[in-house]
Amino acid sequence: MFVTFARLAVCIDPDRPWMNMKNSIKIATFALVITLGLTVSHAAKADTVSDPDLIRQAQDILYKLNYDVGEINGQMTEETREAIRSYQRNKNLSDDGILTVNLLLELRDARIPSTWGAISAAVDGAWGATWNYNDRLTAEREAKQECAKNTEHPCDVVAVHGDNCLALYHWNGKERWGWAIRTGASIDKAKLESLQHCRSNRTENVPCDLRTVACANGRHKTN
Repeated sequence: MFVTFARLAVCIDPDRPWMNMKNSIKIATFALVITLGLTVSHAAKADTVSDPDLIRQAQDILYKLNYDVGEINGQMTEETREAIRSYQRNKNLSDDGILTVNLLLELRDARIPSTWGAISAAVDGAWGATWNYNDRLTAEREAKQECAKNTEHPCDVVAVHGDNCLALYHWNGKERWGWAIRTGASIDKAKLESLQHCRSNRTENVPCDLRTVACANGRHKTN
């Protein structure tokens, strides 16, 4: 591109070589900018991961790090993008929600937590809790199964790992029931977060009742 534009400029007017040289420099510079721009754009696109198998791999790792990616299906869904944004924010990165090669490599090197707990709850107050499980999937599954024994409503679930804890508050109104599960670095912090969330989301001025607490490593059993 550079050579073609330069020759074109020289051929414009052979009787004014100084003008040809000036135009050649301008055109060559313009061509270089375009070339560099295309190169940068192409590199940016090439750095973005679009292969379904690699996206599925990133989804799996993010799930195991306790980010909510939605279905692990190899598709860049909005839930997956939001999970990437949350991960980027926690790592003090630009939260653009884009899965790049470098980000995937970083995820591959991430340390997967090995101590998990979960609380599952339904709107009618039924719940199930687990702790001291080796992976998120099992902790969530067992908690949901425990919750399902006592209700016909769907059981949602929230997981936690390491030293962190969960607290479940439930409110029972005349027209609607609801629950709040939040995490915290201690039982008291988990209770506070959940109570505040319950009070801000209830639709009637009814009490928020504590149902249960659970810490991933089981330390709530000694308190």
